[in-house]
Amino acid sequence: MNLKRLTNDLLRFTVPELENLKAYKTEGRKIFYQISNFIKSNSRYIISKQFIAGSIGKNTFLGYNLEPGFEVVLFVRNHTYLATLTPVTEEFHSILQNLPSRSEYWSSFVLMPPLQNGFGVQFSFETTIIGQSTDPKAVTIEFELLPAYDFSSNVDEQTQTVLKKLGLSTNLVMDNNMYSGSLSEKTVEFVKNQSDFVHNVIRLAKLWDMKLLEDVRRLRDGDSDISERSSIIELIAIHAAQRSEGDILESFRTFLYLMMDIRRVNINFSNQNCDQFLGMKIIDGVNPYRNYVCQWAEPCLH
Repeated sequence: MNLKRLTNDLLRFTVPELENLKAYKTEGRKIFYQISNFIKSNSRYIISKQFIAGSIGKNTFLGYNLEPGFEVVLFVRNHTYLATLTPVTEEFHSILQNLPSRSEYWSSFVLMPPLQNGFGVQFSFETTIIGQSTDPKAVTIEFELLPAYDFSSNVDEQTQTVLKKLGLSTNLVMDNNMYSGSLSEKTVEFVKNQSDFVHNVIRLAKLWDMKLLEDVRRLRDGDSDISERSSIIELIAIHAAQRSEGDILESFRTFLYLMMDIRRVNINFSNQNCDQFLGMKIIDGVNPYRNYVCQWAEPCLH
């Protein structure tokens, strides 16, 4: 297939979808604004800021017809007495139990049971959006809300404070989960600062992974999600794109080779050696103490 034609086809696929996604994202933002205000007005904690993270914050999500979820963060200030964020998570869940099931922004609200790991709150809304076609469309928007420590209003200072704490950690898997929200601004910045070409490679990789996941779930008759799957796909796609010199076919080919030989992947976006990790590595673009392999393959630490 001609490379220019493939690039143009991908752009034709993404541009209309991005227009529709603006409408989807706008409605999701409105709902998040209502949720954050509701929590702020009922919480005993000082919530300093709110943030949309995940693939929507990074602008690497796929079509609005696929109803991508919102990963959102509420930062808590004056938290020196909080050894963990579990009490904050529990309070947020308790507050949302009193959220109206209907409003001018949504027709239905469903709050999920507390997560076993205690690191977030999940809920969903049914609402209607108007995309590029202007035809109303009923959608279900899923949310995962994380509390986060607010150490500084400066993103770089916030990041350095968290990394110092992780450098002293005796339980990286648990602490990486606890501090993931605190690093969300820098994590989104890392991906958003990639080129448009890299963003297109990420979307192509995610589209491939979505179709693969559909087949796997159908064959296995159940859920087969890997924790942080979306972040893993993004990092491998970025790595592949950076090695391809602007060739989208070569990028996707490299991405597929890496996925086929996943047990030998060694990706490290940090400036550190990360020798504490055994075997394969997929090191986060912001947090050198986070090897995503540790989420699903053990042992991974010396």
